[in-house]
Amino acid sequence: MNEGVNSLRNWRMVLFRLSCVAALLSAGAMVVDWTAPFPLIHLADGSYSISPWDAIIFEAGLSFCALTILLAAFGRGIWRWMLIVLGVSLLVLSAFGFLGSHR
Repeated sequence: MNEGVNSLRNWRMVLFRLSCVAALLSAGAMVVDWTAPFPLIHLADGSYSISPWDAIIFEAGLSFCALTILLAAFGRGIWRWMLIVLGVSLLVLSAFGFLGSHR
């Protein structure tokens, strides 16, 4: 019986640590969204388009935010809630960074 409980604890710890890694990747994507290193592409008709890399990084950042929030449920106590709040705040800041740099 103890072996099953230890196995469950190990899986919870692994999933929670994956959530922490996802939060770090999401934070990196957020920095890219705020700094906008990929310039807008000038099209032949005189309009501008968002660089495909910028859109891919933004979507990956949102995916990592969602993964952070979902996997944070495997934590315990205050760490679980801190990671959930971090995931939600990264989600909001990424969206504002992406929208703010592409007006």
